[in-house]
This record gives sequence, structure tokens and C-alpha cells, in this order.
Amino acid sequence: METVELRPLSLGELLDRTFSLYRRNFWVFAGIMALPSVLTIPVNAFMFGVQGSMMNAASPGRPPFTPTPGMMGGIFLGYLLFAVIFGSIYAIAMGAATCAVSDVYLGRAATVRGSYGRIRGRFW
Repeated sequence: METVELRPLSLGELLDRTFSLYRRNFWVFAGIMALPSVLTIPVNAFMFGVQGSMMNAASPGRPPFTPTPGMMGGIFLGYLLFAVIFGSIYAIAMGAATCAVSDVYLGRAATVRGSYGRIRGRFW
């Protein structure tokens, strides 16, 4: 088992060790963060679609598009709900990433399933 050196590190040493750890275990960390990243795709597509339809409506020959207050309120509340859900899932993913880092430092095999399994039931 490799021993971990406990001493103050310079910024360069800290960044080098961090990037080396993430480079050696890239697929584990990419798999852990894939879940929160996949959730943002439909929301971003919707938001870009709404913004694009507002921009295209200003082209010649089309009537101007003005969103109603109800529509804007619905988008705002939907985005607020998404932010709460995304924040919760992101916190879970960060906990799984922390477990994966500890597994790597302790010499155990780090897996996506194992990392998420270790934090099950510890969210609240």
C-alpha cells in the first residue's frame, strides 16, 4: 500500500496531484458526474428554444412575440424547481466523488456504483 505524505503542499504540487488522480481515474469521475450533467440537457434545450423563438419572432414578416406574464412565471417557477432538484442531485454526486477519491487514496478499487452505494441513505 502506498503511503500518503502528510506535509503542506505548494499550489503546484496540489494541482499536480489532483490532476494526476483525476487523469488516472477519469472514467470513474466522468461516470459519477454524468447523472447531474444529463439532467441539464432537456432544461437547456427548452431554454434555448424559448430564447430562439423570441429572437426569430423579430424577423421581418413575423408578428412580434411577447411572452405573457403567466408564461414567464411558469418558466421561472419551473426553473426554480429544477434548480432545487439539480442542487440535490449534484450534492449526491459530489458525495460520491468524495467517496471515490477516498477509495483511491486508501488503495481500494473505485467504481461509480460503489461510490453511489456508499452514500445511499446519507443525503439528509
